[in-house]
Amino acid sequence: MACLYIIRLQRERHLLEKEEYFRQNGGLKLYEAMRARKVHTIHILTEKEIKRVTDNYNQDRVLGCGGHGMVYRGTLDDHKEVAIKKSKVINDDCREEFVNEIIILSQINHRNIVRLLGCCLDVDVPMLVYEFVSNGTLSEFLHDADRSSEIPLDLRLKIATQSAEALAYLHSSISCTILHGDVKSDNILLDDQHNAKIADFGASAQKSMDESEFIMLVQAHMFLLMFRQNKHRAMMDFEIIDEAVMEMLEKLAQLAAQCLCPSGDDRPTRKEVVERLQMLRRLHKDATTDYEDSNYAHSNHGGSSSLTAPLDDMTYSSMETSMMIQV
Repeated sequence: MACLYIIRLQRERHLLEKEEYFRQNGGLKLYEAMRARKVHTIHILTEKEIKRVTDNYNQDRVLGCGGHGMVYRGTLDDHKEVAIKKSKVINDDCREEFVNEIIILSQINHRNIVRLLGCCLDVDVPMLVYEFVSNGTLSEFLHDADRSSEIPLDLRLKIATQSAEALAYLHSSISCTILHGDVKSDNILLDDQHNAKIADFGASAQKSMDESEFIMLVQAHMFLLMFRQNKHRAMMDFEIIDEAVMEMLEKLAQLAAQCLCPSGDDRPTRKEVVERLQMLRRLHKDATTDYEDSNYAHSNHGGSSSLTAPLDDMTYSSMETSMMIQV
């Protein structure tokens, strides 16, 4: 009987602890927001459910890990694949803000942003449940040593344009402006069609700069310095350095440098970034088509072909001052 009583006390203590975690992490506020329809399609999962869908945090389910925590692949009861972000720590001062961010992030609906599906609040460090994106990160895609073919410039421009469209949406198309604060290739995911999806935002204000982020900051300043010294080609990916597209690459490098300007007044808005990238992508497609048509004519009629299809300088210069790219 004494053992049963002890087990009962432990179970009650465990339930009270879960309830306290839920309250501390803003669960009651989230419920109120759901009843008021301020939150869209957010599922609140228990830790027991999280353990079940991740096979008790099985190492085979790990999608990624870092200084801030782990990301697990899970399968919900409806067979939907999800990614579950399990952070290591959370600042106590940020617990209330955490739920505010969930409420805001639940309203985001954009094809190039990883969608927040749910959360788990009855744990010391709350967890977030996102849609699963199948093709890994942009960083892995760019630096994969086993990749069998080069990445064409048009695909790179597509990914850059879609990423910019997502950031423009976050900045200006919803009720509350969201600043990502940690845009990098590790935080851009790709689906099976290589469509970009921005991830890992919203809680960025809680993060301190780690070593990899400091290195990235130094590299950005190096690029800006080398661009001003006209030495930036040394930092370009050798796969896309080709005289046929160098004019395009120079335009992109110029825009990237403008986006790294220390003063915010000298940097473009995200909407301007999107418009500029869309224009450059169209120009690249036209140039590629002209080049292919020229080659076809040369091979079939013996004519000469030009290695480059010049950009329309009049079109470009008319937008020079107002449309720039930001990375």
